[in-house]
Amino acid sequence: MSFIHHTNTPREVVIHNPMLSIVFERFGMVSTTNDVPLRRIDKRQCPDVNFLVEVLRAFDQPDGFDPSRFHNFSTYIILDYLYRTHRYYVDKRLLEIERSIDSLTLAYGQDHPLLTLLNNFFSAYSKQMVKHIKLEEDTLFPYVLHLVELVETPGMERADSVFGNYQLAAFAGQHEADELDTQLGNLRQLIHDQYPELTGTFPFMILSSQLDAFERDLYIHECIEEEVLMPRAKELERQAFG
Repeated sequence: MSFIHHTNTPREVVIHNPMLSIVFERFGMVSTTNDVPLRRIDKRQCPDVNFLVEVLRAFDQPDGFDPSRFHNFSTYIILDYLYRTHRYYVDKRLLEIERSIDSLTLAYGQDHPLLTLLNNFFSAYSKQMVKHIKLEEDTLFPYVLHLVELVETPGMERADSVFGNYQLAAFAGQHEADELDTQLGNLRQLIHDQYPELTGTFPFMILSSQLDAFERDLYIHECIEEEVLMPRAKELERQAFG
C-alpha cells in the first residue's frame, strides 16, 4: 500500500521520500515548505492532481510501475507531464550535473582522466538528449495530438502536409536506440570500477547522487512514454487510419 494520498501535503511526501521533490519541481512547487494537501493544489499549477499522485507513487516504488494506473487520464494530461519533464531536464537537471562536473574539475584538475571522461561523456550525452527531446516535441507529440483530433472529430482530414507519411513505428526504433537511462548507469558503474579512490569524496558523492536520481527519473519517464502513451497512440492510429 502506498503512503502517498490526496490528503498528504507536498512537504509530507518529501519527508517520506526526499527524492520525490524532483517531481514537484517540474510543476513549479517548493515542496519542502508546502503544507497544502495535494487535493487542494491549484489546477493552474497542476492540471490533474490524481495524475500527480500516480506519478509520485511510481517514483516512490519504481520497481512496481503499473501502466494500468494511468489508463483513465487523458492524452492531454500525459503529454503535459512529458512536456514539463523535458523542460525540467533541459533547464535544471542537465545544468546541475554540469555544475557538479565543474566542481570536480576544480577539485582534481582538468587533466585528471576521470574529468576527461566525464566532460566528453556529458557533452555528447547532453546533445543526444536535446536531439531526443526535439524529435519528440517536433514530431511525435504533435502527431499524437493530431491523432486525438482525428478520432474525436469525425470527418476531419489528416494533415499530410505536416506529417507526411509519418507513423509511430518510425519513432519506436529511434527511441529504443537512445537508451538514455542505461548510459547513466553504465557511466556510474565505470567510475566505481576504475576510480574507486574518488567515489567517497564529497564532490563525487553529489554527482553520483544526481546521476542516480536522473537515471531513475528517466526510467519512469520512459515507462510513461513506452507503456502508457505509445500503446494509446497506436490504438488512436489504428482508429484514425484503420
